[in-house]
Amino acid sequence: MPLEALPSSLSKALGSRVRGLRVALGLSQERLARKLGMDRGDLSRLEAGKANPTMARVAHLAAALGCEPSDLMRASAPRRPAA
Repeated sequence: MPLEALPSSLSKALGSRVRGLRVALGLSQERLARKLGMDRGDLSRLEAGKANPTMARVAHLAAALGCEPSDLMRASAPRRPAA
């Protein structure tokens, strides 16, 4: 993969994982955005891979979704927290 494409592909993968976990948890974009203190449009752009969140934002997203930040950034599907 060309180096120039790396940020775009990472943003898209992260956005896809955020969306998948949000939907699995039954959360609307509005509700998750409110929980995170962010605008729903910003969350929508993040899920679409059109935003590059800071590490702090990734940590907040992970906490709100019940996973580790690394789960949102790995190549495979996020792990579910142990019960």
